Formats: sequence, C-alpha cells, structure tokens
Amino acid sequence: NDEFEKISNYYLPKNNSLNKNSSFVSFGIGSDLNFEKEVYLKYDIRSNCFDPTPRSKQLIEDTNPLFIDYFEIGLNTTSGILKFYQIKPYSDFTLYKPKKFWNTFESECWSFEDLSKNLNIEIFDLIKMDIEGAALPIVIDLCREENKFGILIAELELMSNNVREYESKFINLINEANMNSYSIFRLPKKKNNFTSIEVVI
Repeated sequence: NDEFEKISNYYLPKNNSLNKNSSFVSFGIGSDLNFEKEVYLKYDIRSNCFDPTPRSKQLIEDTNPLFIDYFEIGLNTTSGILKFYQIKPYSDFTLYKPKKFWNTFESECWSFEDLSKNLNIEIFDLIKMDIEGAALPIVIDLCREENKFGILIAELELMSNNVREYESKFINLINEANMNSYSIFRLPKKKNNFTSIEVVI
C-alpha cells in the first residue's frame, strides 16, 4: 500500500507527525531491536521498551543499546506479579497458560493506565505491541477513548482454539476503533495469516 512505509519488519503511515519530541513505547522486543533502532535513526525518538523475558534481558545485557530505555516489566490488563509460560523450547513466553509448557517465570506487569502514570506520559505518539497473545484486550481498551494515542502497531495472535471468541473480540476492536475515529488497517502476512493478524491503527 502506498500509504505505508516499511520500517524494519513493521509498517508506519507515510503521513505522520513523528519527531524528536514524540513519545514511543514498545512492548515485546524478543531478540530484535531493529524497529526501535530504525525509528530512532529516522525520527530521533528514543523508545521505552518493556519486556521481562529472559531472551530480552540477555539482549539488553549483551548490546547495551543507547537508543532505548529498558524496563524489565510486562504489560497486562491489570498490574501485578504474573506468571509467563514458554510453549516450547526457544520460543517466546506468553501470559496465556497452555496445556503443555516448557518453562515459566514470574514478573511484575503494569496495566497501560499505570504505565502511563509511572512514565508521566498521557498520550503516546507511537505504540508497538508484540506480546504473544496478550495485546488484543489492551488494544480494545485503548480504542475505547478518542485521542488516546497517535499510531498503534499490534500483533494480535490467536492463542487458543476458540476462533469464535477471537473473532468476536476482533469485531469489538473494529467497532471501538471506528466509533472513536481511529483508522484501522490490516497488514498482509505470508505465514500465520489467520492465527496472527497485524494491524496499524
């Protein structure tokens, strides 16, 4: 689409107002900070990165990136100490408890509301979420109010076999976004085309 520009492995609207004074928060970095780095190089914006998983902690220790502020904290609908589950060896961790899992750890998590208060930022100009199935209800909440954010990029994974519930939540998201004057775009993917939907709002 001509309206979007590929930045690392994500997309941003070409027509945006991002600049060095913009606020950027990124949830779920795994072992890849390329998007955050590219945003920094293009717009001179440092990112607040949240990811308590072992792989991310190791990445930060190994690389000590100067273009981010790192928080060893997760994101959830409510704040508290929560358990993360590893679905299989070397995979990312999720807050969704699967029937079988390889490993677990516990971490502090913040709700978006608490995070906003703790960072003293009311409106984020750019939000990126890749948090292994936990994003959908948070994104719906954010879209319930007008002017809550500038641009939101989210990976919305189907974590259970309950496709109808997933569809219902997705319809809810579209309705909330439309009602509060957000434009929502689905980005095409070559793999996991139905179990993971990437949106830009």
